[in-house]
Amino acid sequence: MHFSGILNSNLLPSSIDSRAGNMVKEKVIKDADSAFARLVQSLSEDDLNEILFNWNESELNEDGTEIFIYVDSRADGPQTGGADKVDKSEFVEWLLSEAPFDTKVYGKDILEDKEWAELINKARTFILSTN
Repeated sequence: MHFSGILNSNLLPSSIDSRAGNMVKEKVIKDADSAFARLVQSLSEDDLNEILFNWNESELNEDGTEIFIYVDSRADGPQTGGADKVDKSEFVEWLLSEAPFDTKVYGKDILEDKEWAELINKARTFILSTN
């Protein structure tokens, strides 16, 4: 996948996919709670909710500790609807992959969207930080 030069090459999945990078990625995913906490502390709530919504239409809960996706009971029959908790490791894994720039999901223009690239790169920086 070609990223048209708008992404920080140090944060691209291809640079994460080296042997050492894979070990870092696996460690971050394994400790998704800490990685997610760094993200919550570092990004604005609006930025984080934008990323979450574009990922799977989920959002941050009020205290910023969990990810929820809201279920519409009208679509699923007699259930009462409500919110389902989403595994943070799934989000962290998605964020560190090429998926945020998947043209099949987001269209060809995603590769030219500088604001989206900056937001994803900023989030990756916070996820991968150890402080």
